[in-house]
Amino acid sequence: MKALFLDCNDQLAPVWQRVIRAGDPPIDVNRKAFATAELPGVLKGYDIAIDDHSYMPTEFVERCDALKHIVFLGTGPASYMSLADMAARGIKVHIIRNYGDTAVAEHTIALMLAAGLTLLPALLAIVRLSLLVSLSAVASAGLVGIPLGALVALTRFPGRSAVIVILNAINLPAVAFKGTDRVQSQAIRAGILGTPLEEAAAAAATSEETAAQA
Repeated sequence: MKALFLDCNDQLAPVWQRVIRAGDPPIDVNRKAFATAELPGVLKGYDIAIDDHSYMPTEFVERCDALKHIVFLGTGPASYMSLADMAARGIKVHIIRNYGDTAVAEHTIALMLAAGLTLLPALLAIVRLSLLVSLSAVASAGLVGIPLGALVALTRFPGRSAVIVILNAINLPAVAFKGTDRVQSQAIRAGILGTPLEEAAAAAATSEETAAQA
């Protein structure tokens, strides 16, 4: 039986020379590129075709009268030929077990790493922007809030009570100061913490009633 390596190109030729052994059956090697329509002429008289990457349409394979076996070196021979048509014409398609598995795994890992490296700059840019916005907000709030809080707590000025009521209304004491009722009462008496909104409102109502009765 005559065998032909159908498409041994310049990349495959050195590999073929390394794996071929002196005691192997004689195999002819085709190093020339050919059009798909020329397939019957290239395989004329050959019983076995070793195919690495060439498409083998049924309409041309059925004109290869001597062809009985196709040894496919790639992965997924059904992408290159109709297996049902080959079987119907008495042509047996052979594959090499586990051929290309390592290459496929290596390419998959390489694609994953490439995707990760491509997305990494964008991810870092998003994290950097988020941190920049957050830190800027905290810094701005601190620069404005700390001096104003100290000013309200440590100084006396017209409208201070109204400012304290407003600060209580937006619930700042729950964030700025937290402690027991006793500690809060001491802080209120010392002027460090403003009077809670409920107490301030009650005091204002009492003052209004007293003024009305007078």
